[in-house]
Amino acid sequence: MHPPILLLTTPGWSTSEDGSARAWSPVAGLGPKPAHLNAEELSKTTGHWALVETDGPRAVISVDRMRSLPIVFTRVDGQWIIADDIESMRTMLPSWEADVEQARLFDHLGYAVGGETLVAGVHSLEAGQRVTLHPDGTMTRVHYAPYARTARFSTPEEFDIAFSGALDSTIDRLLEASGERQLVVPLSGGLDSRLLLAWLVKRKAPRILAFTYGRKGSSETAISRRVAQALGVEWFSIELVPEEMRRVWASAEGAAFRKANWRGTSLPHIQDWFALRQIRERSLVDDDAIFLPGHTIVGNMHDDDRLLAPGVRAAGIAETIAHHHACAHGSPDALDGIGAFADAIRSAGREAGYDGSPESVLSWVEWFNVRERQAKYINNSMRPYEYFGFTWAAPMLDLEVWNTWLDGSVELTRDRKWYAGFTDRIYGEVTRTDAAPEYFDGASNSHGLPPRAHEALLRGMRLARLDRVLSRYRSIRRMLTHPMAFEAFAHPASPVEQAIYFASGGTSVGLWARLFLENRWGSDAKIVPERARG
Repeated sequence: MHPPILLLTTPGWSTSEDGSARAWSPVAGLGPKPAHLNAEELSKTTGHWALVETDGPRAVISVDRMRSLPIVFTRVDGQWIIADDIESMRTMLPSWEADVEQARLFDHLGYAVGGETLVAGVHSLEAGQRVTLHPDGTMTRVHYAPYARTARFSTPEEFDIAFSGALDSTIDRLLEASGERQLVVPLSGGLDSRLLLAWLVKRKAPRILAFTYGRKGSSETAISRRVAQALGVEWFSIELVPEEMRRVWASAEGAAFRKANWRGTSLPHIQDWFALRQIRERSLVDDDAIFLPGHTIVGNMHDDDRLLAPGVRAAGIAETIAHHHACAHGSPDALDGIGAFADAIRSAGREAGYDGSPESVLSWVEWFNVRERQAKYINNSMRPYEYFGFTWAAPMLDLEVWNTWLDGSVELTRDRKWYAGFTDRIYGEVTRTDAAPEYFDGASNSHGLPPRAHEALLRGMRLARLDRVLSRYRSIRRMLTHPMAFEAFAHPASPVEQAIYFASGGTSVGLWARLFLENRWGSDAKIVPERARG
């Protein structure tokens, strides 16, 4: 029997002296050394990492709970092939065919589900998972750290202390690993990046830089600038120019980016793409800068509070999870009856220890979102940093913050109210101001009317049952002139075609997923396997 073939091409891998273990981390010092670790040791490993251990024809693959690096694997002619980029194994596969069921799921979600990919016969490592690949061709999958609440902290005061300690630990470890390297925070007008930036200032990080991107005149850009100024942090902005974005997206350069960043399980995460391209071309940050996105474990319940009411049955929870996620085309019941989707939702409930308690309901809903959408699509936003030659770290998805969030009671973690208050307090302490923080609300649109006139208009429209029409109109208008210029990524769909699609309830992600599956997104580059027709 032959040893596994390892196609590990992403920068950041190190190898043990005997060559039997390989560890990956985007920043040296923020992950384990290459070694053989058991499940308990993995559950206590901090940082962002992936680990590949080999023993003759046997291999063990592990990844952290945020799935920092997508690992895929398959078996060809009695030999395991393991890769950190599915493109590197394309020529080694006997065929490049679509997994039809996963393609249907991808169409409605923007990512593959469970431990599979869009390519038939190629599997993926899930978040927080350890997979043993046996010489006989079988595999054993283990989630080494359960996603379950302890409810250790039930008062805001004690949770404040615990959460502060977790942030101190993870930020201090980052500062030790980064040394004098520049730390760059993509700053939005919301909570997460603001808290992260304030904490860096609080812990006296030596070299901080923040930036924001958006269309000309974006209110989010203006708010972010004021946040950076209040915190005393150097800041710059990138103006998103839809015409230029559309031109490059439809070129060979755009196709190369898509091919390098889909990794077999997700749409390429494109929101940062144009800004990072500008930053690299204009040398706006240091070459060895570390980008710190504000992705967080906080807030993955998505305000489904009704699921926490007494008497809600497991079937209703599973249905709500399904309908919440499968809405990219405005048809949340489109995936009803798809076995792989139902299995993934049920398995998330088992892994979260669902027993009918509010704690387990909250854990189930959050874990499905964290394991699927966040780990595969949202965290795929790390790939563009790597594509442009930068490194990254995600402190608010590190072990201490993750575990502390699960130690909070349902009352404190069911929504973002406690977290918003915590962020406001820290921001006020660091900026030394009592003024109410200013946040960006992308959904607000009063058309410049005085508050009373605006409310009177809304009341009248509700009585006339026109409020839903207005809401849909606003939604369509926003997507066609998005603050992040998302419409520029809809090529070759024209503005009229986009408007018709959005009017049917579709979303930008749904449109991108459909174009990507058809190999028409931006250009006709053949990236994903063609789906069987019929």
